[in-house]
Amino acid sequence: MEALKTIPVADEALVKTALRLLRLWSAHPHVKQGALPHVDGFDVCTPKYLTWKSYYDLLSATLQHDLAYVPPASGPERQQLAAEIRRVESMYESSLLRETKFPTAYAGSTQIEDWVEQVITNWEILCGPQWTDEDLGEGGQNAVGRNVLDILYRAATKTYHSHLILRRLFHVHSSLADFDLALKALDSYIEIVVGAKERAEKSAQYGELENDGTLLRTLSEGVTMLCCFGSAKEAEKARELTTLMKKFINKHVREIEGDDEEQVKLLISSDTSSTHSQAVSPTDIAAAYRGVGIGLAAWANWTPVNEDRDNIRSEAIDNLEKSTAPELEDETNYSSLYTLALLLAEDRDLDSAIDCVKTALTAKTNPGTDQGYFTRERDLVPLWHLLALLLSAKHDFDIAERSCEAAFEQFPAAVTSLAHHERRPQKQQQAIQDQANGAGLQRTLIEELRGREKERIIETRMTQLAFVELLEGPEAAVNHSEQLLGLFATLFGNLALEADDKKNSQTDNLRPPSSSAHTVKSLRGSIFGRHKGPRAPDRRAQSGSDFKTDENNPSLVPNESDQAPTIQVMHEDKHVGHENPQDSRKLRKRSSTLKKGDNAPDPNHKSHINGHGSVTNGVGSVEQPNGGEDQSPDMVAAAMSANKEQSGKQPLRPVAHNMSHTQQPPPIGHAKQPPEQDVRLPTSYGFDSPTKAVTKFPLAQAQKHALCILVKIWLLVAGLYRRAALFDDAFEACEEAAKHVSRVEALCATQDSSARSFRERGWGVPKSADELWADLLAEQAFLSNAQSHPHKAMDKFEQALMRDPDHPKATIGLANLLLDIWDQKMPLLPPEPEIELDMSMLTLSSPEKQNSGARKADDKATNGQSSAETPDSQHNQVPHAIQDVEPKLLNRIAARDRAYGLLSALTKRGSSWDNSEAWYTLSRAYEAEGNTKKLKEVLWWCVELEDRRPIRHWSNLGSGVYVL
Repeated sequence: MEALKTIPVADEALVKTALRLLRLWSAHPHVKQGALPHVDGFDVCTPKYLTWKSYYDLLSATLQHDLAYVPPASGPERQQLAAEIRRVESMYESSLLRETKFPTAYAGSTQIEDWVEQVITNWEILCGPQWTDEDLGEGGQNAVGRNVLDILYRAATKTYHSHLILRRLFHVHSSLADFDLALKALDSYIEIVVGAKERAEKSAQYGELENDGTLLRTLSEGVTMLCCFGSAKEAEKARELTTLMKKFINKHVREIEGDDEEQVKLLISSDTSSTHSQAVSPTDIAAAYRGVGIGLAAWANWTPVNEDRDNIRSEAIDNLEKSTAPELEDETNYSSLYTLALLLAEDRDLDSAIDCVKTALTAKTNPGTDQGYFTRERDLVPLWHLLALLLSAKHDFDIAERSCEAAFEQFPAAVTSLAHHERRPQKQQQAIQDQANGAGLQRTLIEELRGREKERIIETRMTQLAFVELLEGPEAAVNHSEQLLGLFATLFGNLALEADDKKNSQTDNLRPPSSSAHTVKSLRGSIFGRHKGPRAPDRRAQSGSDFKTDENNPSLVPNESDQAPTIQVMHEDKHVGHENPQDSRKLRKRSSTLKKGDNAPDPNHKSHINGHGSVTNGVGSVEQPNGGEDQSPDMVAAAMSANKEQSGKQPLRPVAHNMSHTQQPPPIGHAKQPPEQDVRLPTSYGFDSPTKAVTKFPLAQAQKHALCILVKIWLLVAGLYRRAALFDDAFEACEEAAKHVSRVEALCATQDSSARSFRERGWGVPKSADELWADLLAEQAFLSNAQSHPHKAMDKFEQALMRDPDHPKATIGLANLLLDIWDQKMPLLPPEPEIELDMSMLTLSSPEKQNSGARKADDKATNGQSSAETPDSQHNQVPHAIQDVEPKLLNRIAARDRAYGLLSALTKRGSSWDNSEAWYTLSRAYEAEGNTKKLKEVLWWCVELEDRRPIRHWSNLGSGVYVL
């Protein structure tokens, strides 16, 4: 007990002595048998559960304060500490539950709830980012979480309507990816807590009520979980929770007019009456406003009522702005600023959205570290990506591409060298001194990354490829797609995605590379399981830009066994790179503009951009950026400030007593270290779990998430090949995507073989199996259309819409072809194939048989003609022109009307209400109908959308797009 009183500055020897004595006590035979040993001189013995409590408290303090731990045996310290905590935890729980009686209806169980909170605190550390499965032994973090669930359910048998246990059940189920059960626990928590508050308002209060601040924070966590991992049904549930949150916010917050007429200040009331529990903190109110904003943002995207969409989004923006009010002391919260910037971008208020992103990027709170887990840098990746999309919407393409690169430059070069070392600035490549240390740092960071963080890194790299295609053409982008595939293999290499392809990898990789145009190698086979034998050196042409590997730096060369597939360029086309020598330096110049530290980019530098690499769409070609545009000083400043080195140590203020802080004893285990505040590991703003514990998805669910990303990558590569007119290679990429879609479908079938499992996305999965098939069929349709097979493309589009009736690309593609039928640009039916004569088709019969057959045919024709030329038949005969025109006109009208119906429904959906291609195609339908008024309205709306359209849609920031 003496050791516990002095924690965390206890004497190390005292702690070791206490731990040794408690181990000797627990090993006593009477303790093992459950009987208390008799001690002479003591009339009253200490209850055994109190001794177990002291033992557990000491181990908990060792874990929570990182005190020196003496393991009972030789071996890994962490494994033995976790095992000892689990053993003592079980013994203490058994003793405590035996001693505790079930409470009366309105009596609390303080001892049980204190025990539960202690277990949860230890669980958050053991299942947090600082511990791994290897540290915990068999079962890893998932086994620890399941054990905590059992403890909570057993503790519930000794409590009556415990708010704490229900809230913690919601937290632990969420971290174990049991989202359905977590939602049931949250519903029970809300029902009991809100019901008790309503009864207390109408009558005398019975029992202890839940604090309103805790209720608001828990509701905010529930809304964030629903919007992060759910889809349409979960967005509607989140909207219901926001209604309840607004009710409790209004009880504690009043809006008063500020100095300006338009400014409104928030005033938190200090009412602590029995009906309102105790006053809430400003951070709880800020979290509540943020939860309301996120819930309304998700509902604005999924609502079926198109007329309410703008109003819902405006309300969401208003709540997010309140969450960053100075009165709530949370102005630089990355999560609030990210969601607010995204909603402003959807509202086409680009300047305000850029200001929000800049505020987050230049915030001085939660500084990162040069070595560690890069919490701040990981949170900033989607913000850099959003900034790039915002700048592309303002046609600042050069600075936008540099913003994507800044998302990777904030990490050390060793972290990302294996995936995209060719695009690193030369200075950072030379900064890597030790290959082993760099690989270890990269492996540590990749193990720390969550699934959504990996997805957003991939999406950022895909946006970079879009910039390469825009500025240099699809051929150059195809040559750099190898890095995208290599990055995926690096990030998701621990999910055993290559298991099904190992048996085919040897034969596939031994065949020579196929090429449709003798320029770009086909992406045949899986990106995993490459041939481990010696390989010939790659011969690369300089197409669009010059990517060179630093031969003096061997740490940048990836391992042969882990290398991604190489997209080769044949030697005979090497002259392509010499036609425009300026192009070969263009991408390297852009990727080296954002420097680390004090190397500021030259504000007077102007990049020349050729105009032959534009990307076209349904509305028109994207205008190339002006090479003479000045760079934005604010953007450069934001990039520089985010990459400056910041100290991870800050001196503490004087201790709040008479002793000087310089005379304090050193912490245990750190005798030579003065007391300092370590700010290198801040709490992440990015959402992964309602608590500090890491969400552990089952392997099948994590594989589905990764395969959805992989399918998107292959379809992106297929589109690049298609736009580069390399149709055979585009077909190969589609085939590769089809294999992975089939694997997603197989994973869905193993969990639930019903049709609903293929149609619904499920928790934490970007797209359902049917949606992935629709994406694939739409890309195959575009490929068929590019090969001048429009009717085959129509069949593919129809199949895609059978899988996903609201698929944007398939709907737009099919509608365009239907309107081409109306405009008579293509026939209703495909032309009949021509008869190809072959020598094998010639008959070997005698001439007499052929002549007799010809005579019989002439006789039939003569008899038929004479019978048809009767007076009655000549009188009733319809002209051939009318027979041909009327059915064709009806078919054309049907095609036009169907195109209008498809587009009218699509543009009311949350996925396509701002899709300029859909609206432009709808304008074609209005033009075909002759509706001039609607035509003008839609075209002006297209101009407004296209004027502020990003290079990729905002939804490409990643799944759970409204949650950081």
